[in-house]
Amino acid sequence: MMRLTLFFFLCFMGFHSDAQTLDLRSDSMDILHTEIRLDVRNAPYLSAQCVLHLQAKKGPINEIRLDLEEYTVDSVRAFNQKLLFLHNSPSLYVSFASSLFAGDSTQLEVFYHGNGPMDASGWGGIYNQGPYFYNLGVGFDSDPHNYGRAWFPCFDNFVERSTFEVYLWSLPARKTFSNGYLVSETLDQGILKRRWRMDTPIPSYLACFSSGPYISLKKQVLGGTTGIIPVEIAVVASDTSKVLGTFQHLQKAVDAFEFWYGPFIWNKIGYSLVPFQSGAMEHATNIAIMQSAITGNTANETLWAHELSHHWWGDLATCSTAEDMWLNEGWAVFSENLFTEWLYGKEAYNNAVQTDFLNVLQNAHVEEAGYRAVSGVPHAYTYGQHVYHKGAA
Repeated sequence: MMRLTLFFFLCFMGFHSDAQTLDLRSDSMDILHTEIRLDVRNAPYLSAQCVLHLQAKKGPINEIRLDLEEYTVDSVRAFNQKLLFLHNSPSLYVSFASSLFAGDSTQLEVFYHGNGPMDASGWGGIYNQGPYFYNLGVGFDSDPHNYGRAWFPCFDNFVERSTFEVYLWSLPARKTFSNGYLVSETLDQGILKRRWRMDTPIPSYLACFSSGPYISLKKQVLGGTTGIIPVEIAVVASDTSKVLGTFQHLQKAVDAFEFWYGPFIWNKIGYSLVPFQSGAMEHATNIAIMQSAITGNTANETLWAHELSHHWWGDLATCSTAEDMWLNEGWAVFSENLFTEWLYGKEAYNNAVQTDFLNVLQNAHVEEAGYRAVSGVPHAYTYGQHVYHKGAA
């Protein structure tokens, strides 16, 4: 993701820290597939059902701890059998009806409702802004920063990946978007029902939904494993020309990143324009980007290019812990510079890098309480200067 108040970082990478912590749940249980059914007609109130397809990696396993914030959990079932559970937000403990051993599979069906949380920082969680209703998948203050638990039960870490299927019910005038491709769309008794599927496994924080007075602006660019990459942008109809002007160099960005990093492996490039005012979030194939950045010109092209580059660095190659966020964000800032070079030449690249270096040397240690390695950054500075621009160096 990117926020607008980014600063610039030192050019020395530093060493690994012992402070890193791993969520070990994924060593014993694998979430293979996540199905979410979300009724957003009464935003900010959500009525939801989530089915987790699980496989044990070892055993015996008698219970599972899932992450889910604040909601009221109505029931938990496995193949229509009610299970015992305890929801002590942000943890949801569920007891299996019988022990699971290595290779055993099961399903958990969680029914829940309530108003989704927003991160205390104002960056992350569930947003209800006029006709717009959407999520941002990390919370700057939250610990862990992963914020999939703001709308569905999950292992909210960087290492657990699953495929996703998201069913969204909305008012007809509030079209919904999510990760992957649109499987079906029906209008049933005044309810717009859209079903999205993501076949490439992703961590919980990259899953998303957005609802608003959207139309779907579609185009194509060349690239990917098939030679054609579909592009779909959720936009208000009156902003169509601004979108086309803002993304006029999208093909060049794909060319640059594929040249340096290899083929784009995802099924589409997607953006949803939202009334957020502090940057963007790299949800896989459906990036949330602030509407005010869509100006009709190239003024903010490094913002959307930064988010696109996460489909190589972050969405595809992901840090294991937040302490190594530079692997996501440092590479994305570096990708901005590669994109700048591809468009405007070596001198423009050099100018961008030198400006970054100077600001890092002057400001990073002042604003983040000392000179820091990019690895092992404390929680308070996960989305700060050392990670983004020292990481880019």
